[in-house]
Amino acid sequence: GRSQTIRILPAYRSFLIGLMPQLKSLKVVIDGSGGIGGEVIPYILGKTQLDVIKSHCEPDAGSELLGLRFPAGPVNTSVQGLIGENNAHLGMAIDYDGDLCTFYDEKGNALRSDVAGALIARELLELKPDLKIAYDLRSSAAFREEVLRGGGQPIQTSPATGPIREAIIAKGAEYAFDIDGRHLFKAFRGGESPPLALLLLCSALSRNQSPLSAMAKHVARYAYSGVVSHEMPTPEKADAAVKDLCRTFTDCQKDDTDGLTFRFPSWWFHVKHNPESRLIRICVEGPTEKEERNGRRAVEEIIRKYQHRR
Repeated sequence: GRSQTIRILPAYRSFLIGLMPQLKSLKVVIDGSGGIGGEVIPYILGKTQLDVIKSHCEPDAGSELLGLRFPAGPVNTSVQGLIGENNAHLGMAIDYDGDLCTFYDEKGNALRSDVAGALIARELLELKPDLKIAYDLRSSAAFREEVLRGGGQPIQTSPATGPIREAIIAKGAEYAFDIDGRHLFKAFRGGESPPLALLLLCSALSRNQSPLSAMAKHVARYAYSGVVSHEMPTPEKADAAVKDLCRTFTDCQKDDTDGLTFRFPSWWFHVKHNPESRLIRICVEGPTEKEERNGRRAVEEIIRKYQHRR
């Protein structure tokens, strides 16, 4: 036998850029968190019209960012500062090992993953209508609406990475994401590709006159709590609280895909509890802040009863 070293980055770059229409000249801030993405992504963008401003892009095995919750505080501060200093059109932070990413608008505000996902999905549907798009079931209802409006077929999936990949491999989805910041594509057989997600956002910006903040605001049109964790005294108390939620909220549609989702005419919530865990995770969405707040209060009142019971 013999070994051979092959430099794949040029072919990888050509493949990615070949998927995109012509991009406008945009300023993009990239923070690599001291990991591999900081080397790869600027290399890819070097053959485009994009002007790249780099931060934490030198790979560093001893990076102080390694092990911190992504995106780490110094990463947020750096991206937001560089966007303002350079009047950049958008920013992107990628975690140390290159699978999670967070996008930022021209004001330095971080986009929720489902909001970024809706913009990416809409761009894919603009390039090729009637695609299947898979989404994390905890996502805003606006995501499904945007896919349907673009002529696509939304596929709800569990947040777990396995079912999301399965939606691409077995069900033929072109794209899928989770709200933690993974963006997965059929072009990579269900693998994550932050560079392709970034290029699609840049493609969307190139076609639109509106800034990214305005595009994101249109998608984030409902009041959404995000994922909120409640720590219970014991796993048994957590389980009892979830059962109480089931007994209390009956006049609704229920979906038991990865936890429980309760859908009412004007709002919905999702609750997840693993049997051996003391944590209950919920997310709530309503058409207005008042309805989201009222719904969340009703859910959390039941949970709190069991937080204080011994």
